[in-house]
Amino acid sequence: MSVEFDVHMTTSKMYDYMLYQIFTSFAGILGEAVGLLLIVGFFLSYKIIYLIAGVIIVFYLPTALYLQSKKQMLSPVFQQPQHYKLTEEGIEITICEQSDAAPWSAVAKVVSTRKNIIVYTNKVRASLFPFDDLGENRDKVVEMISTHVDPKKVNIRV
Repeated sequence: MSVEFDVHMTTSKMYDYMLYQIFTSFAGILGEAVGLLLIVGFFLSYKIIYLIAGVIIVFYLPTALYLQSKKQMLSPVFQQPQHYKLTEEGIEITICEQSDAAPWSAVAKVVSTRKNIIVYTNKVRASLFPFDDLGENRDKVVEMISTHVDPKKVNIRV
């Protein structure tokens, strides 16, 4: 059995991935917590500097990630669709007539966000399978992943 589909990346899909990346990391959570504590500090002390600093910290990261997502979409790699093929052996990807493959054993973890299934083959390399692009293949993709990847590494909420 194999499943094939094309992924058309957009700023929104990339932004969803980047938000997941940062807000599941210690640094991202700590940054937002500090920002929120500064805002709470304003209400306790009425020092406007706490409010200004808190608002800047809370809104800076999401804004910066959005701008970075938008910038990444200018890359030639994301201008053309990415073709994925999930087979019994692993994941094959073709971008701009260049192919690459990863065996299922190379998958480090699989998670889902509101818009994507994210398949990590290491800590910094991931493939995004947007739900919009999966269409009717969504259940087949989830089944392929669940069948071939260790259940401890899979956290997909559909």
